[in-house]
Amino acid sequence: MNLFIKTGLLFVCIGFSHIGYAALTELARINVELFGEVTTSTCGVLESEQHKYIDLGVHSIKSLNGVGTKTKPVPIPFTLSNCHPNSPITLTFSGTRDVSNPEFLALESLPNMAKNVAIELLDHDKKRLPLNTKSQTLTADQDGRIVTNFYANYIVTRDSVTPGVANANAQFTIQYD
Repeated sequence: MNLFIKTGLLFVCIGFSHIGYAALTELARINVELFGEVTTSTCGVLESEQHKYIDLGVHSIKSLNGVGTKTKPVPIPFTLSNCHPNSPITLTFSGTRDVSNPEFLALESLPNMAKNVAIELLDHDKKRLPLNTKSQTLTADQDGRIVTNFYANYIVTRDSVTPGVANANAQFTIQYD
């Protein structure tokens, strides 16, 4: 009886393996073409420009006398290289949001910091660029370069500006669209 069960199982296994083999027969052949490029670096800012220090200047609280009052925009230069010619690229700034207006960059919390002031970021056309929002599309030239300026300025967010240190940190992300 034991031999009969073993023999029956052997035939069942052989039958299933035949069915499995039939499922593995070739139904079609599809060609996949893979392509790309290996470079020493991809589109981005030069290593020497990855840490930018932008001096927004010294301003009297007398000139910052009402909500929405701004200082003169200061350029933040960007030179991107090694991009694909004519490729569309955007930049996004991120950082700590101001509590009065989340579109603005908050000042670093320091014991002697200025109050009721934030930093407004502007695109290359000097239009407001809210934090975490893609810039207008920039296009690389035939050599794969983009040379542009973004801008930053102080902006009053609440009445009664108090003097002090007005520093902030932002990060920028480059995206190929």
